[in-house]
Amino acid sequence: MKNLFVIFFIIFNAWNAFDIYTNYAHDEIISLLSIRIMVFVISFVLSVIYIIVRSPKSTVILSIINIIVALIHGYMILVTYL
Repeated sequence: MKNLFVIFFIIFNAWNAFDIYTNYAHDEIISLLSIRIMVFVISFVLSVIYIIVRSPKSTVILSIINIIVALIHGYMILVTYL
C-alpha cells in the first residue's frame, strides 16, 4: 500500500512539473497552485518519513525517486513564479 501512495505521488509530481513547464497559462496555474504546493509538500514529507522509519527497501527506493521528482516539481514552481 505504501508503494502505491509513493508511485501515485511520483506520477503526480512528474506530471505537474511537466505541465507547468509546457502549458504556462498564468490564470489557470494560479488557481491550481495551492493544490500543487500542498501535494508537493505532503509527498516530500511522506517520502522522508518512509526513509526515516526504515521501510522496506522497495519503498525506500521509490521514496528517493519521489523526493527527487518532488524537488524538480518544486523547482519548476519557483522558476515559473519568480
